[in-house]
Amino acid sequence: MNARKSQLSVSRRNVLRGAGVCLALPFLESLCPTSRASAQTKPSLRFIASYFPNGAAAAHWPARGKGSGDSWSLSPILAPLAPLKSKLIAYANLENYSSMQTNKGPQPSHSRLCGSFLTCDDSDRIRKELKVQVANGVSLDQLIAQKMTTPLRSLELGLSTLNSYEDGRDPSLSRSIAWATTTQPLYKEVNPQAVFDRLVASGARDGTGAAPVTDTAAAERRKQLKVSALDFVLESATSLSKQLGREDKPKLDRFLSSVRELEQRVAAVSTSMDAQGANAMCKVGARPPKAYAVNIKDGYDRGSHSAVMTDLIVMALQCDVTRVISYMLDDARSDFVYSHLTTRKFSADGSVEGTGKVGGYHGLQHAGESNDGFATINWWFSTQMAQLGMKLDAIPDGDGTLLDHTLVLYGSGMHGGDHNGQPLPVVTLGGGGAGIRTDQLVDFSSIAAGRPLRDLYFTILNGYFGLNVTSFGTSLTSPQNRLIEEILA
Repeated sequence: MNARKSQLSVSRRNVLRGAGVCLALPFLESLCPTSRASAQTKPSLRFIASYFPNGAAAAHWPARGKGSGDSWSLSPILAPLAPLKSKLIAYANLENYSSMQTNKGPQPSHSRLCGSFLTCDDSDRIRKELKVQVANGVSLDQLIAQKMTTPLRSLELGLSTLNSYEDGRDPSLSRSIAWATTTQPLYKEVNPQAVFDRLVASGARDGTGAAPVTDTAAAERRKQLKVSALDFVLESATSLSKQLGREDKPKLDRFLSSVRELEQRVAAVSTSMDAQGANAMCKVGARPPKAYAVNIKDGYDRGSHSAVMTDLIVMALQCDVTRVISYMLDDARSDFVYSHLTTRKFSADGSVEGTGKVGGYHGLQHAGESNDGFATINWWFSTQMAQLGMKLDAIPDGDGTLLDHTLVLYGSGMHGGDHNGQPLPVVTLGGGGAGIRTDQLVDFSSIAAGRPLRDLYFTILNGYFGLNVTSFGTSLTSPQNRLIEEILA
């Protein structure tokens, strides 16, 4: 009996439980039998799709040079990613306009190009074929998530706090990038408190593979009483600590401390949201039937919002609550005023801090491909990705780091001020520990029509995750899916 219990303890993720909370733990060697502790286990693969709208200031986005290593360099907008260049791939001349069977600038451009970002399909065509109002292709992240057995198959997050114009189409195309089915968009959660409650309250799936059950009453009770989730699992943690070796006890203490600190920061951001009338978004519940956002004005800090979301993403992956995350840095056709940023001055060699606050995003997109305000917002997005990447890269995972086993897609569905679907500003980060050849610029400039974005996704599905998907998306310029062999080790 004791031997059987020992086997069970390592056959599933170790967790702390209590009063509606199920908190997954990092790997603790003390909980494994000696024969298993010394064995090398294959790290799990993860995926993050991070989207930004309106494209990029084309004069300052493209990477320079060609090839790998020292033969290529980052552009001024991508400069914040310099500490991670060895784990990054930049792409030149990817396209996604042909998935909509139209010219480079489909109309309306913002909604359709955003809707196609992770599906590489034509929402207009599918909507007409199905004779429904809301329709799109199944997204890349959800094809990956279908194969996952984590408590949460996927997590959909965002920073949008201002409803953007729908661009003449259903809001689902502008305010979500994840699609579980052709008629089921997965709307993002923008409130950190709700995200945190979902992470700590997520239990395992049942035998049918049904969605995880969250104890919403317990989460709401914690919120009303202002009691930490950790207060409900301290008894379990105290008991567990007695089983740990000398090296693992500090690990557990650091882990619990980091979760406690994150809770406090989440509460601070949520308090700011509550002050602006966003109490409804603090509840843990079902996905809202329609896209929504918080109309926050005074007291809101986009930088703090982004920072806490970054830590929640890291927590979700490190604790293995989910391995698939989609993250909208803003909605399509966003005109959010990025006044927390000081305009930077860009040149061919880089950028330096200038003067004056940044204005509305969509207006700056129309102000020119070399507009400093437009480029500053892009630069800030790259900074957020760099912070996320460096935090993932600081966490050991198997024979590498969490970033080595996480493939991060970072890009936009639109080129820039011209509103075209070619060439797209796209890079990938990480994945080098699982068959991705990093530190290179993959240039498809010799292809006049561009290389279909769906080929990159087809490569991720099959070359990285090994899912044996036969086809993905649509394309007029390339009827057959092809692997991008250049990025496969």
